[in-house]
This record gives sequence, C-alpha cells and structure tokens, in this order.
Amino acid sequence: MSVPVEPQWYVVIEENAGSGQGLRWNLMRNIPAASAEQADQLSREWARNYRPRHPASPKRRTIYRIGDTSWLVLLTGISGQTFPFRVSVAQWYGTYPD
Repeated sequence: MSVPVEPQWYVVIEENAGSGQGLRWNLMRNIPAASAEQADQLSREWARNYRPRHPASPKRRTIYRIGDTSWLVLLTGISGQTFPFRVSVAQWYGTYPD
C-alpha cells in the first residue's frame, strides 16, 4: 500500500466513447497540479481550451459547472452534432494491489 506524504492533485479529462448501451467515459488526460487551487484553475482552463478528437471542426463550446470542481463541456461541430467531455479535479490518495 502506498500513501503519499502530501496529497497530489490532478485535472482529469474524460471523453465519451462507444454508442448506445456501449457508451462509456474514457480517461483521456491526467494533468498533475501543485495544489488544489492550481488544479481548480487548470480545470477551468482545460474546460475552455481542450480539443478532443471530435468534432474535427468545432463551432460552439457550451460549458456547465456540475460540481465545485467539475465541468461538463459540449462541443458542437459544423454538422450540428454535439460531443461531450468532462473535466474534473481529482485528489490521488494512493495505489493499492488488487
């Protein structure tokens, strides 16, 4: 069991993958931050600026705050199709064997 001396903060970005019953969230990025405050600031920046694989040509970005440090972003492409992704602050507590 590994427990960090100091908490480590991250910004995690998840994108939707699959469709229908197979729809799931996939972790795409895991960005380290020096503190909770920095992670919060980074999460706002990533919500405004992250470019997922789809849509190839985004036309509109709609951002919803869904928690104190979580964002749901909807990117609409020129075709009108919308692609969501999530940006969240996470605190790492340790890595444990299964």
